[in-house]
Amino acid sequence: MVKPIKAIEATHVRDDYAEIEEEVPYKGNIVPTIEEHLGRKIKIGRSSQIDGILFGKIVEIQDGLKSDQPTTVISIYGDEQAYVRDFCRVGGNVQSNGLINIGKNCIILGDVIGNEIEKIDDNTRIGGNVISMENIIIGDNVEIGGYVISLNGSVAIGNNSKVFDIISKNDIALGDNVTIIDSVIWCQNGKINMYKIKIGTDFEVDKDHSEIVKQNEINPYYISSNTFDLNIMYKKLNESLQILENENYATNMNPVKGDHKKNINEEENLSWDDD
Repeated sequence: MVKPIKAIEATHVRDDYAEIEEEVPYKGNIVPTIEEHLGRKIKIGRSSQIDGILFGKIVEIQDGLKSDQPTTVISIYGDEQAYVRDFCRVGGNVQSNGLINIGKNCIILGDVIGNEIEKIDDNTRIGGNVISMENIIIGDNVEIGGYVISLNGSVAIGNNSKVFDIISKNDIALGDNVTIIDSVIWCQNGKINMYKIKIGTDFEVDKDHSEIVKQNEINPYYISSNTFDLNIMYKKLNESLQILENENYATNMNPVKGDHKKNINEEENLSWDDD
């Protein structure tokens, strides 16, 4: 619960500095309206709820008091630095022309884009992409729904984390049991250092798997050829058709007659029942 306090009493917004105190609900953006505001530092107190966008030179979102009392904002742009501490929620993007640091147990629904991503700490969830000009460091048990891309640096990802794809100019270092949902792991000039990872849902790759692990990439074609099973696809298709038939999803039509488990090449006369 936020404090029963008028937001205006706990809001301090000046040309060079803006602060929202602890556990305060605040509606509105804190963004530059005159040139002097571009150098403003913004600090949001613990477990405050900001229904707006924050834009400043340095933006800091302090820790939520606990998991069910997160500090929340709509989106963040810190020109030089953007700090999102533990137990925070961001409904949009976190962006900076400089450094970004995101704490533990956070949820970011949008992208994280910066010049350098110093850390995305343990147990944090990112809905979008993580993109940086320089290095990216990701902790343990982190989930990222989109790409992890370092345009000029390296990428390091901790144990049991999950990402969609990884692309890096230099080295890629992967902890144990990292999952890559797609099969793109590639670096231009560096090499891949890893222990055991998972591609897709359950295809395990260890560092000695020479058919897959090259110096600077994971071979996606080998993975596809070894995980694509036509019999399993037919089995899943038959199961889906059986569910449709049993539950009779059709609105004004009866299910198709015939045995769906017959060989797919076997000719069969199908017809609809008359209403």
